[in-house]
Amino acid sequence: MKARVKSTGEIVDVKLVVKQFNEYFKETKYGDVYRRSELDFNLSAPEKTTRKWWVARDKDGDLHLYTKKPMKGVDEYFGDYMHRLPEESLPSVTFEKSPKRVRIEITLIDDEE
Repeated sequence: MKARVKSTGEIVDVKLVVKQFNEYFKETKYGDVYRRSELDFNLSAPEKTTRKWWVARDKDGDLHLYTKKPMKGVDEYFGDYMHRLPEESLPSVTFEKSPKRVRIEITLIDDEE
């Protein structure tokens, strides 16, 4: 059966496993184990979703969003780059204090807003 992992939004195939009166769900591809409370089995399209990603600031001040933890280079970070953010965003994130984990909420809005 398919389920959405609440912490990441990822859709995974799982199978129910019951062992000594405890039930859990085992992901079929990689073998990750989840409690029922960690999964959402209602896979209708959500109006709002939350993702955990990474931000890192290069030495020149550019701030970037990454889907996976980026690696630090001499003057910049490298990884699964997703988007450049305004430089004034997140002033506490510096080159020396990067990368940082962020949680981003994505919500559908009315076109008229």
